[in-house]
Amino acid sequence: MLAWEGGAGRGHISTLRSIARALDGLAICDAAVNNMQHAAELAPYCDLVFPGSAFGIDSSRRTMGGDEPICSWADHLGDLGFGDAEFLIARLGWWIETLRARASSVVVADFAPLATLAARILGLGSAVIGTGYLAPPPGLERFPILVPSLTVAHYDEADLLTAVNAALAHYGTAPLARFSDIYQSHLSLPQTIAALDAYAGQRDAPYLPPVEASTPLAADGDEIFGYFSTDEPRDEPLMEALRRLGPLLRLHLPGLSPAQIETLAAAGVKVTPGPLPLADIAARSRLCLNAGQHGTLTMAMAMGLPQFAIPRHLEHAYHADRGRDLGCVDAITRFERDPAAIVARIMASYENAAQRQRARSVAMDYRDQLCGPVRDLLAQRLAPLLA
Repeated sequence: MLAWEGGAGRGHISTLRSIARALDGLAICDAAVNNMQHAAELAPYCDLVFPGSAFGIDSSRRTMGGDEPICSWADHLGDLGFGDAEFLIARLGWWIETLRARASSVVVADFAPLATLAARILGLGSAVIGTGYLAPPPGLERFPILVPSLTVAHYDEADLLTAVNAALAHYGTAPLARFSDIYQSHLSLPQTIAALDAYAGQRDAPYLPPVEASTPLAADGDEIFGYFSTDEPRDEPLMEALRRLGPLLRLHLPGLSPAQIETLAAAGVKVTPGPLPLADIAARSRLCLNAGQHGTLTMAMAMGLPQFAIPRHLEHAYHADRGRDLGCVDAITRFERDPAAIVARIMASYENAAQRQRARSVAMDYRDQLCGPVRDLLAQRLAPLLA
């Protein structure tokens, strides 16, 4: 069973598709997914793809911290309901029933910690895959603060652990010692590089490259390639800034309304209905505009493209900060509301020769870590779990 419970964007479907392709001939895959928006890309490689037990963020669950942004992965899990034992019991029950109905023997979880816990309850094999941020190691005494400017916690991890252990007890399963142990599994597959990993130095599992070996290096294009995949169409100042970029911008943004597409196209923006081939991005682009999402950030890093990020949430902000540390990414916060100021910052990156040179150096320095035969490596790592 391939499982995805939380998060938005196409990246999770891409990850599950990579796994299903890697397991072709080794296992029959089902997939229970957070939403079906991009499920058609996964369906050819699975016996069945269906809506799963999806998380929803609810900040009203917070027990402290006021209106400050969340500061850790524990806070995010709290917003998803991990402090509510009855909620966890119900969601675990759905997974247990589904895994039994589909006669699953192994769970491979991408941002699906309850699916991993259900596998634990049933005694099934389990693997956790994801970016370093989304696949934390078990055994952490406490989830760390990830962005230094955000330090106000909203949940006590002891309370979250108590709720999880109450749910496990309901199903006759031994308690966990630490809240981070919800990520205990038979196999950990962190698909990132140490320079981007929120838990670098705290995990035993080796990294998987996040980018295929065939990813090309960037040429000397003159376009801005833009890719966003969450709630950006509802952000009016951002949409106006994208419009003002005009013919420089080639944009892939799922969820745009016909009226938004028409407005962007009238300004000269090249709106693409589907993902752009990597070779086209490499040949045409001078700057990659994104939210700091891990998949796009690592792709552009491997290509040697400088980037400008407009993060939408803590994970994006964390990855944008790590890219900024490397010198290949510039960023603003989502709280910048002036379209003119957003455009000015983007264009400063577009014209920044030093950032462009640094991005090429980063590609050379990290390409061996970023790129590899992902499908073959996944098959090698997962095969013993299926034996």
